[in-house]
Amino acid sequence: MRLKKDSLDLPQEQTQAIRIVNRSGLPSYESSVQSEVLHIAYYVDSSTGENIILWDDIKAAFPNAVHIRDGTTILSFLKGPNFKK
Repeated sequence: MRLKKDSLDLPQEQTQAIRIVNRSGLPSYESSVQSEVLHIAYYVDSSTGENIILWDDIKAAFPNAVHIRDGTTILSFLKGPNFKK
């Protein structure tokens, strides 16, 4: 999962802040259930130099996750040279 460098929230070194957004599309703070912000470690991809989070790490924290988004933009998975995972 590719991260935008300007979207990093780093209260601790090399972590990304992530919170649940309900299926309705509303952030949880706008719904009746409020979720906490969790910080998940990110890594630097050796071939691209980009900051990445492993999907398995996200699924460990949020088992029902279906995608990651930044505002209204869904972040894509990092792809290889043939556009395959």
